[in-house]
Amino acid sequence: MRSQGSVELRKRSAADGHTCRVAFTVRLPAEHADPPAQAAQADESTALPTPGTLVCVGLDDTPFCRDMQLALMEHFLHADMGRSLSVGDTLEEQDGFVDLALGRVDPHGVPVSLG
Repeated sequence: MRSQGSVELRKRSAADGHTCRVAFTVRLPAEHADPPAQAAQADESTALPTPGTLVCVGLDDTPFCRDMQLALMEHFLHADMGRSLSVGDTLEEQDGFVDLALGRVDPHGVPVSLG
């Protein structure tokens, strides 16, 4: 199966709030890799994480969509809702999303010690 298109994650400049820079780019066409033989033989229950162990971070600038993300995280993905969250209400949250998702900062934007 081949897919067409491209996607870019743009990050606003903190200096003026309007200039964007590309933080992440994916360009297609791309081909899906064949699943490993072991994964193809595994049943669905072994591929899912233990309920309550998955931590999710969502991003949207619309309150309704953030609420939908949280509902999906809780009821469909069975994520750890004590640690999962959806951000994007402010430009600061939007700009800090990548660092938050990678665990470089906490939900308040404070740098996390990686040591």
